[in-house]
Amino acid sequence: MLIKSPRMLVVERSPLFAFDRKISRSSEKLDIVGVFDKQVHKDREKYGTGQSYEVLLLDAHNNPVHEVPLNSSAKVQPKQPLAYIGNN
Repeated sequence: MLIKSPRMLVVERSPLFAFDRKISRSSEKLDIVGVFDKQVHKDREKYGTGQSYEVLLLDAHNNPVHEVPLNSSAKVQPKQPLAYIGNN
């Protein structure tokens, strides 16, 4: 079945988590160290962040086209204030 205009329902399944970059690279597995805390995990060289989601594909009438949701994890950046660039 090919859907020309797919729709998706994306649901967060985890809080924003922190992972150790170095250990994750060497073990080739995501080494989650806990829920992201801006003060604890402020070293961006050492820690990365991610979040897990479940995804359901929907038909044109918003009905699921499958029963078991797809699991997706994404590396994300924590929200940072935008820097102001302008004339001083």
